[in-house]
Parts: sequence; C-alpha cells; structure tokens
Amino acid sequence: MDERRAGVPGTGAPTKSALRDGKGSVREHRRNPRKACRVEARYECEGQPYLGHVIDIGLGGLCLETRYSHALRDRLSLIFDLFPTRERPLSAQGKVVTITRLADGLWGVGIKFDPLERAAEKDVFFYVLN
Repeated sequence: MDERRAGVPGTGAPTKSALRDGKGSVREHRRNPRKACRVEARYECEGQPYLGHVIDIGLGGLCLETRYSHALRDRLSLIFDLFPTRERPLSAQGKVVTITRLADGLWGVGIKFDPLERAAEKDVFFYVLN
C-alpha cells in the first residue's frame, strides 16, 4: 500500500484515530480536544489554491471538509476566520494526517498543525474553550 494513501477508506488502514472501549462503542483518542465549527477556509497545496470548510478545530489541528482529495503528508497552508469581526484572519500550516470520504463527494481531511504563531495559538485556545 502506498504510505501516502494510508488512512484512505477501502485500503484497510484506519481513517480516524479512535479506540473501541470494549463495549462496542468508539471513543476518540486525541491529545487536544476539538470544537465543531463551520468556517470557510482558503488553502493552498503545492501552490494550487482550494476552498473548503473547517468543520472542527483544536490546538493540534483541524478537520477540513473539501471537494478535493489530498494525499497523506501533503503540506497545506490555510487562511480562515474563526472570529469574523477581527481584522486579520488566522493562518496556519500543517500536514494531512487522515483522509475520510464523506457524503456528496466531499472529503474530510485531517490536518496536524505545524507549531502555530503565538497569536494564532491564543485564538484557537480561546475558541475551543468558549
């Protein structure tokens, strides 16, 4: 199996970091909690511009809903407004760590952040806790 496609549905590799709790239910296994949202995002991958929506976010990363499939370890640069009333949008860079096929031809792309700038880290922290 191509390592860059590990985690793609249908390959036999897991698509989400989750554990079975012994009772048949699945619980998430994350270092940083995520908060659901729906925020338009502009992003680039290998110099190509794309659009998508951030559907959840935490200090460690986010899930991006998009019409485009990306390969594991692809590098993305993202710009989005967690707080639309602010003048400057949040920008972040990271790599693709999970890929999940969603309904209606969409993809859920899990992004692990590179270290965030201090201001961006504060914004994400504030957003997640409120």
